[in-house]
Amino acid sequence: MTYRWKGHVGHLEDIDVGLKRSKDLEFWKQHCDPVARLYKPMLNQTLISEEGFDVLREEIRKRIRYAWEMALQTPYATEDKLLRWVYEK
Repeated sequence: MTYRWKGHVGHLEDIDVGLKRSKDLEFWKQHCDPVARLYKPMLNQTLISEEGFDVLREEIRKRIRYAWEMALQTPYATEDKLLRWVYEK
């Protein structure tokens, strides 16, 4: 039903566990975008308007930009806090 466009790590779309998957990725991007798949039925059932969707999309983009900027400005964790919530003692 959906397809992970990006790898587990990194920002590249065509790398996943060291395998190239460009052709496969192109198919999924053209046919199975989960946002588009949700948007169309919601629009058809008048659960959201085109304008409402545009407002929602812009609000999400603003939140992502804000979170990105905060992440860039936040210093790295100190060594004593780095693994604090990773392992249970």
